[in-house]
Amino acid sequence: MDHQLSILAAALVPRFRDATERLRSGRLLKPSEAHSLKQQLEDVFPATEGAAVAARLLAHDSFPAALLGLLAAALRLDARSSPDACSLALNAHSDLCATASDAAGGLVFDPRGDCPLSPEALGFATRLLRTQALQCYSRWLAAATEDVQAAGAGASLRAASIIRDAACLVDTLADVARRSMADGSGEAGAAPMSGAARRRQQQQQARGLAFLGELAAALRYSCVVEHLARAALHLHLRCAGEAAEATVLQALSACVCVLDMHDACCTAGLSDAPAASSLRGVLGGRCTRHLALSSALAALCAADGGPSYGLPEELLLGLPVFGNNSPPANLRQRQGVQELNFPTFNLAISGLKLNLDSEPISTPPPGRRAAVALLLRLGRLGVESARIWGEVNGGSALGQRDGSGAEGQTSAGGAPDFPGGGGGAFRGRGSAGSGYRGSGNAGSEAGIDGGGGGGSGGGGSSGNEGDGGSGGGSVALPTVPAPPPSVPLPQPLRLLVSRNELAHLTTYSLHVALHLLSAVHQQQAEKHEPATAAAAGGGALGGWQEVAAAEWWRLAVAAALHVTRWSNEGEVHALAELFILGTRLGRLPLDSPLLPALPCPMMAAALAAGVLPCVERLLRRAWEAPEAAEATLAHSLTEGCFEAGLLAPLLAYGEPRQAAALVATVRKLLVCRAAPLLLLVCGGDAAHGPCAEASHLALDLLGVAGVWMQMGVGCGAMWQAQGDLSEEQVAAPAAAGPGAGRQLALVVSRAASDWLPPLSRLFEALAALLLGGRATKPSTFKQVCIFCLRPLLVWLPRLARCCCGGEQGAADMPATAGDWRRWLLEELRVVPLLGTALGFLPLLLLRGERQAQKADDAGCEIAMLLGGSCCCVAAAFPDEVRSAALSAAAVEEGVASGGSGASRGGGVGSRSSGRRAGGRSSARAGGSRRSSSNSSQAQPADLAGAAAASGPGGWRPSLLHALAAELRAHGRDDAHATVAAAVTDLAGRLEACRAGGSGGLGGEAGGDLWGLPANVPAVVERVHGLRVPPPAEGRALLRTCANPACDNLAGGSEAELPLRACGRCGAAWYCRPECQTAHWRAGHREACGRLERPHPGVLATSPASQAWWERLPPWMVTAP
Repeated sequence: MDHQLSILAAALVPRFRDATERLRSGRLLKPSEAHSLKQQLEDVFPATEGAAVAARLLAHDSFPAALLGLLAAALRLDARSSPDACSLALNAHSDLCATASDAAGGLVFDPRGDCPLSPEALGFATRLLRTQALQCYSRWLAAATEDVQAAGAGASLRAASIIRDAACLVDTLADVARRSMADGSGEAGAAPMSGAARRRQQQQQARGLAFLGELAAALRYSCVVEHLARAALHLHLRCAGEAAEATVLQALSACVCVLDMHDACCTAGLSDAPAASSLRGVLGGRCTRHLALSSALAALCAADGGPSYGLPEELLLGLPVFGNNSPPANLRQRQGVQELNFPTFNLAISGLKLNLDSEPISTPPPGRRAAVALLLRLGRLGVESARIWGEVNGGSALGQRDGSGAEGQTSAGGAPDFPGGGGGAFRGRGSAGSGYRGSGNAGSEAGIDGGGGGGSGGGGSSGNEGDGGSGGGSVALPTVPAPPPSVPLPQPLRLLVSRNELAHLTTYSLHVALHLLSAVHQQQAEKHEPATAAAAGGGALGGWQEVAAAEWWRLAVAAALHVTRWSNEGEVHALAELFILGTRLGRLPLDSPLLPALPCPMMAAALAAGVLPCVERLLRRAWEAPEAAEATLAHSLTEGCFEAGLLAPLLAYGEPRQAAALVATVRKLLVCRAAPLLLLVCGGDAAHGPCAEASHLALDLLGVAGVWMQMGVGCGAMWQAQGDLSEEQVAAPAAAGPGAGRQLALVVSRAASDWLPPLSRLFEALAALLLGGRATKPSTFKQVCIFCLRPLLVWLPRLARCCCGGEQGAADMPATAGDWRRWLLEELRVVPLLGTALGFLPLLLLRGERQAQKADDAGCEIAMLLGGSCCCVAAAFPDEVRSAALSAAAVEEGVASGGSGASRGGGVGSRSSGRRAGGRSSARAGGSRRSSSNSSQAQPADLAGAAAASGPGGWRPSLLHALAAELRAHGRDDAHATVAAAVTDLAGRLEACRAGGSGGLGGEAGGDLWGLPANVPAVVERVHGLRVPPPAEGRALLRTCANPACDNLAGGSEAELPLRACGRCGAAWYCRPECQTAHWRAGHREACGRLERPHPGVLATSPASQAWWERLPPWMVTAP
């Protein structure tokens, strides 16, 4: 075969040269000679359907150069001016040019796209580009368009041929550019490359980048893509048929190739390179944009029946609506469910983004308003497709992306059985129902684009019938008599986006729409003075912008609920980024002492769309299927949206029950899901442990709780009652009353009272795990311990001061129900908690070799927080701390006298022996007293050493001395020294208590502890009288199940769970009988008789909820 191919190539070379000389002289070849040469080329190039054969032809001595010479001469010849010009000769010349162009492209084009580009192929493509073939095709396309407009004889066929040849050449060169940018890492992974091979590869990549730049410049300055789009549109307007449809597809394909080149440049980090700029100029051409937008809008109107924004009717109804099959075919005459061509939409969105990124917009349309309206419609199309595919494939597992084969593509008469049965979910405006409010889009878009308006769900400007409304099912067709069984009922055409591409369409369109809305938002905000802008929540939007923002958030929320299951990992992260970027437009200034009067329009739209219930539902779904895409989205949202500046406005301005329900859901997941899983992970129980996804979710949830608790206390001046504001601040117009600030304070109070006790219980359980010798994963163990303890230590000083009432001690204040004092002593068990933390100081200060400096900073921070917390708690609860210290002393005395030391007042519990506790504590205290400067060297370097050095803890002076030594050794400022001195003073008072002296924890010295600058932010120190609302007020926002161990995650929100009061006391409410039974056995039996029974009307329930309570014993539901 090689010999035969060589003979054929050698025979063609002299004929190529003779034809080239004749063409360069300005003469056309004779028709017979042109046909003969064309036939010989066709005889050679069917054998080149393979990279190996093409490589042999490229290696020929003279064949590639002769072929390029013939092609260049043929394209440059002005055939109409030739003396031999006639219709037959012109057609033969056109056929020869097409064959020569195909042959040149066949030498370098890889139809599979997986073959590496050889240096010979790159060199041939460079020479092909330098023949100025693209410039010649631009001239040919311009002439062909004029002929089509003049309706010349045979002009349509010649134009179609030229469009095909030009598009194929652009595709071929773009394919070469894409392959030349590849680094060959896939091939290099099979066998290590030598240094010389690596250098050759780098040289090849450099030549590839040079080719890319040269091709981009040629595309821009030749305007060949612009001429392609113009010629295809004019040809389609002049004639109809498959040939005209094919030209539109070929022109779109060339535009998509240019877009792929631009995306490859951006992926390679060359977005600012001249090549990328040239490609953006190509895509920004008016004819290119017109073709992309017209094709996408025609398909979109065929799918949803919406407004056409002034697109001429001959294009709106005449342009083909391409499907997702290969090759794409026109779907207008099809039946049943059909999948739309995604590259058409992707090209339109990218064109809008690239065009509107440049300011000022030089060549409208469209402007921002029309662009946002179009992008929102595309996003709605993706959401509707996801919802409908979800109903069709209701049995599929969550998070699985089904293939787009037989189930997606359905021929006429074979459509799947869609819910609702009838005609086109996208023919009427919002007829399918999206699952979000206001799914009928005509009414909403009337405020965006000013046209196409029907009612709230009626038809658009295209006049399609069907009243979609805003809700649920598909449009019902009129009742038609059933045809005979032998006659199949025609299925209406329903156009959807493929399941594998709807997530990309939705996220990309919403991302670009948000980019445009944020630019408008910024422009509007800059027009306001700072004070006015703060009062308005960051700048007011106009009418259409507010409508668009509301629609954007409705689509974003619906996408999170319906599109996530069809998304891959990258698309899930893109969807999470949409939420984060959207909420950032409404974030609050954390350094401001006052909340704005109203939220900004974007934040108000987010709340109206239900973003809080959406986040809560995602968290609940994530724990049902940790491996599903919903869990990945929940993970991404917890990393971004739970930042204080983003979550605070949602909690402050949102519906109070929704905000409280989110807090309650996080608490339930902490108690019933995260804590048990983390204990299994830290204990190394691989046989019964959770999957990796569940472990990551547990750590994420723990981190979220910790970060939000720390942010909550750090932003205290923003949400607490200010008592030291200046008269100017009080009289400022931004002060809108206590509504938003009060609500945020209550929500944060509920978060503290709900989240901190589970963190405390988990830390104590981890302590018992370490003492039992069952902690096997050092990094995870320490990470979980820090996650649990840091937020506790941040909040304890603040809550302790709330109990003391400022500078005046309140040790004798009665522990009334609902205040922080009772909560700290009974629910958080703060005194034993700090005793346990003191005993595990060596573990908390554990430093690794790889991150010594980071670990040192973290350990010093924990020591600082622990010291300040101990001092504040000792000042707030002197009697309890004194009792714990005496109990610890009794344990040590029992060990010294040979007793068992069974009783201990602080720490994990009484299971650990007093001998271990006392011995280890004395050893640590002795080491720290000998040399405080060397305390860091005395710290253990691994978990085993930390476990050996850690003990049961307790309020022992030796532990406090060790903590003070650590602060002195690693403190970097006066604050550390102050805390170290206060801790040393507290240790001395505890020693005096144990010695039976007269010194105590109160008195004058105890009051000095309130001067600590340790754990309270500077903004809080400057404002006196700040108060956290008591737990009872925060919990009054939403009544939840009284069973502390309730794990009921049914429904999408805690606010949706039906509750019923206890039949005896009526004070406790339960979501199901199992919870009431468990709570009764856990201690409600004793408390039930002491609680006051409420009014009988409070206990009334609906008949629907009576049945599932009948399973309870009579004594649990009957009033005494």
